[in-house]
Amino acid sequence: MPTALDSGIISRAGPRSELKAQLQSAVAHQLSVPITTFAPDYAQRLRHLLDAANLEEITPQTDISSFCKLVSERLIQYTEVIGELTERALLSSISFPHPLYRSIKDFYFVRVAEAFQILWVLDRLETENEDEAIVEYFPFSVCGRFKMLVRKEADFIAVFGPTFCDDEIDEGAQREYRDEFNDSLGAFKRALKEAGNDSLKESLHGDEQISRTAFLRQKLLTDNFQFKCDAAVSVLKLEQKLREVPTIERCPPNFFSKLLSATMTTCDTRRPYTFSHKVFDRTDYRSTRYLKVTKESDGFSLTVVSDSDNSRSDKILYQGYIETSFSNWNNFISESEALLRTWLRKNSGALGPHFSDEKKSADFGLRLARFLTFLFNAGECTIYQLRYVGSEAHLLPYSGCSRYPEPAQRLTAMAEHIRDNVSSPAGDNSIVIRAFRQNEIQYCQWHDQETSTVYPVHQRISYPQSMSEHDWGKSLCAVPIRVSGIFWGVIELVAMRPHSFPDVVRSKVLEVVALVAPYLFERQIFLTLNEINETVVSNKTAQEKKILLEPLIRELFGAKTVAIIRMDSARHQDLKSFLQIGRNDIDDAVSSHEPNDYEYLRPYINFVEIEKPIWYCTVGDKRFRKRFHGLTEKKFFKQNYGDFLCLARIEWSGHDSQTHAGVAVLSYTHSMDSQENWPSVVEFACQYIATVTASLYGSEQWETTVRQKLAHELTKSVSALKATTQRLDKAVLNLPKKASGVDKPLLENLVKDLKRHERSLETNTTILKLNRVTRDFENDPRLYYVDNVIKDWRQNSGKLTSFREVYNSLFIGASVDFKARGISVPPLDRGFDPRIGVDDWCLSEVLLTIKSNILKYGKHGSEILIRENSAINYGLRISNIGLRLDREELRKIFFDEFRGQRAKDAHPEDGSGFGLWYADRIMKELGCDIRHAQSDLSEGNDKDDAFAWHHFTLSFPHNKVKV
Repeated sequence: MPTALDSGIISRAGPRSELKAQLQSAVAHQLSVPITTFAPDYAQRLRHLLDAANLEEITPQTDISSFCKLVSERLIQYTEVIGELTERALLSSISFPHPLYRSIKDFYFVRVAEAFQILWVLDRLETENEDEAIVEYFPFSVCGRFKMLVRKEADFIAVFGPTFCDDEIDEGAQREYRDEFNDSLGAFKRALKEAGNDSLKESLHGDEQISRTAFLRQKLLTDNFQFKCDAAVSVLKLEQKLREVPTIERCPPNFFSKLLSATMTTCDTRRPYTFSHKVFDRTDYRSTRYLKVTKESDGFSLTVVSDSDNSRSDKILYQGYIETSFSNWNNFISESEALLRTWLRKNSGALGPHFSDEKKSADFGLRLARFLTFLFNAGECTIYQLRYVGSEAHLLPYSGCSRYPEPAQRLTAMAEHIRDNVSSPAGDNSIVIRAFRQNEIQYCQWHDQETSTVYPVHQRISYPQSMSEHDWGKSLCAVPIRVSGIFWGVIELVAMRPHSFPDVVRSKVLEVVALVAPYLFERQIFLTLNEINETVVSNKTAQEKKILLEPLIRELFGAKTVAIIRMDSARHQDLKSFLQIGRNDIDDAVSSHEPNDYEYLRPYINFVEIEKPIWYCTVGDKRFRKRFHGLTEKKFFKQNYGDFLCLARIEWSGHDSQTHAGVAVLSYTHSMDSQENWPSVVEFACQYIATVTASLYGSEQWETTVRQKLAHELTKSVSALKATTQRLDKAVLNLPKKASGVDKPLLENLVKDLKRHERSLETNTTILKLNRVTRDFENDPRLYYVDNVIKDWRQNSGKLTSFREVYNSLFIGASVDFKARGISVPPLDRGFDPRIGVDDWCLSEVLLTIKSNILKYGKHGSEILIRENSAINYGLRISNIGLRLDREELRKIFFDEFRGQRAKDAHPEDGSGFGLWYADRIMKELGCDIRHAQSDLSEGNDKDDAFAWHHFTLSFPHNKVKV
C-alpha cells in the first residue's frame, strides 16, 4: 500500500465549502490546534457505508490488538469505506495538523481507527446528552498524552487534534516523554505484527522519523486546549454571517487571519474591534474596506463601517495575534517541507521503488501535486514538464490536482490549451507559457473571468474557450522549475480567492519548488540513463541506435538542440557528425566537404584544439560575435537569436589507447547563471555519453581478428579468380575474329566484367587486411582505398573512362537480374558514349550502388531511364521508380547508414544504408557530384503512393567530359 503524502491535509472541499475551509485554516494557524470539520450526519453515513460493504461495525470495547486483527482481515474493504466516507462527509481539510499525526496517518490502518473513534465518541455524546468530549487518541495515545476533542454543533462536527496535552506541564521531563513514546510505538508495532498482515506495516514511517516529529510542538495544558477549541468553535460559527458580507468573495485569504485576530482581540478586551481589509474590484482593483467585530451574548456580530476607531492598546494586541498566526503558518510550512523531503527521499530518484514503472510514476506525480495544492491552500496545482519534439518546445502535463468540479476534464482541457499555444503568439496570454518564455515567476493577483479583468494588467490569463463556464481561478501563480540552472518545467497554482500568493507566500512556494526540483530532475535523469543503456546494448544496428539515442541524449542534457561532432583531426574529411537533433545545419556542413562549410565548423574545431572543457555565450552577444565571426547572419543563429549556446568537450577512449576528441554543441531556450551548477551537469553527461557510446565508433579486438581471417580466405579466392581470368583472356584472344557459333565480342566484354569484379574483390580484401593503420582508414576504410586509387590513377594513367562500357557491363550485363524483378533496362542511344576523366573503378562503384538500389527497391513492371543534360556541369541522369521517401527522409538520403522507413519495412534484413553515402563521397573525391530528386508518379491505374520517381544525377565538370 503506497505512502500517502497527503495524510492529514487531504480534503474533498470544493468551491461551495471554500469559505468554511478558509475560515478553518485561519483558526488553525492562529490557535496552533489541528481542526477537521464533518457534516452532522457523519455517524449515519459511516454505518450506511459499512452495511453496504457488509463490514462489521467495530465496538469501542475492542482493544488495539483485536482491532488490528479485525481490520487486517478485510483491510482493502475498510480503507475503501473510509475513502468513500471522506468523499461524502468531509467538509474541509485538516488544518495545521500535528507533525506526529501527519506521520502516523500515512498508515492507512490509523485512518480506519480514527474514523471508528469519532463514531464511538459521537455515540457516547448522544447517550450522555453532551456536546463535547476529550479522549485519548486511538490507536496511538502515548500513555494518554496524545488526545483529541470532539465537539457537536447544529451545523457541523468539529474534531480538534490529536495533539499532546496533559493536566500539567512537566518541565525537564523530556526523556521521560520520549521513553513513553518509544514504548507506545513498540506496543503499536507489536499489535500490527500479531495481526499477521504485512500490508499493515508497509506505509508506516521509520521509527526515527516518527520520533523526531513527535516533539516538534509544545505540549498544551488540557484546560488551554479546551479553551482554544471553544474559541475556534465560536469563530467557525461566523461562517453564516460572513456570507452576508457583500464583498466576501473578493477578499484575499489574509482577510480571515485579520478577522480571527480582531475576534480574539474583542474576546480579550470586551470591546469591538474594527479591522481594514482589501477588496478587489473591477474598477480600481484594490479598495480598502472596514469590518467591525462585536461580542454579543449569542456570539459575534459583523458590521461594515466606514472607518476605524480602535485604541492603541487594542491595535497592539491585534497585531500580536496577526504575528502569532504568521509564526504558526511559517512553522507549518517548515514541518511540511520536512515531511516532503522525507517522502521524496523514499519515493524518488535512484532510491525510489520502481522509478521506471509508469503507474507508480503517475502516482508519485499525483501525490506531489495534491500535496502542493493543500500546502498552499490552492484550488488547483498542475506540474508541466518541458519536452522537445524536433526543435519545438512542448509543455506536457506531468501531474495535476484540482478541487474544482470535473477535475479530470479541466486538467486535460488546460493541457491541450497549453500544447496548442506554446509555440504561438497567443501563448503570451497564458501564465504558464509566460513563465516558460520569460524564465521567471508570474503572478496574477486578481482575475475576474466575467470581464477578463486582470491585475496587474500585463498578467493576462487564458483558458480553454470550450470550458469557459468553469471557474479558472481568482489568482494564479506560475513558477519555473530549474535544476542547476537547467529549465525542467513549470508549476502552476490556481487559487479560489484574489491575491492568494503575496510575496511571503511566493517566497515559500519558491522554497518548496527548490526542494522538489532536484528530485524531479533526478527522476528524469535515471529514467533517461536507463533508456540509453537499454538502447546501447540492444541488437539494433548502429544507425538505428543513433536515431533512438538522439532524443534521449537531448533529454539528458535538458537542451533545446544537441549536436555531437567527432574530430579525428582538424581536416574537414575527418569530421563526423555522431548525432544531432535540431542541428541540421551542422549535419549538412559535416557531410558536404565544401570549403565554406568547413569555415562554418571552424569555431567548433578551434574549441576542441584549445582543450577547454566548456565554453558558453548567448547567441548575438559579444562573446558569440567574437567566436562566430562572419557566421552571425547564418540561418540557425538568426532563428535562435537570444538562445544560450554551450560547447562542451567530449572524449572517447579507443581500444588502441588513443583519445578521440569531439564537441557537444548545445543550445538552451534560457540563459544560465554562471553561479549555478549547470557546467557539472553538462560535463557529467559528456563523460557518460563518451563511455556508453564508445562501442558505436570503433571495433573491438575480436573484430580485427575476424577481419584478418576473412581477408586471408578471400585472398585465396582472389588469386584463383585472377588466374582463371588470365587463362580465359588468353583463350579469347586466340579466337579468330569470326568463328562459327562463337560471339567473340561478348566473351571479351565478359572478361572485362570479370576483371572489374576481380579488382573490386581485391580492393575490399585489402581493406579487410588493414588494421586501422591510420586515422584516414579508421574514419572509413573504403574511402581510404578510394583515395589511394584516385592518387594512383592521376599519377600513372589519367585515361578517360567510357560511360557506355561501364553501363553496358553493369546494367545490360545484368539484364537477367533486372528481368527477374520485372524492370526494363534500355540500351543507350546509338552514338551516346561520353568519355569521362575519372577512374573507371570509381565510376563503377558509384553505378553499382545505383544498380543495387534499383534491383532492391525498384517497382515491379517499371523501367530505367537514362538522360543527358548539360548546364553549368555535364550531367547524366538515371531515373527509376522506387519506394517513396518522406520529406524528412529526403534530406538524409546521402547520410551514412541511412535507410528510409519503407525500405526498412520491405527489406528488414537486406540493407545497411552504406551505399549512397559511399557513392556521394567517391564523387566528391573525384571532384564531381551526385544529386537526388524525387517526383510523384503520373496519374494512372498503376499509381501507388508508396512509390515515386527517383532521379540520380551524376554531375561532372565539363573539362572532365569528352562527348
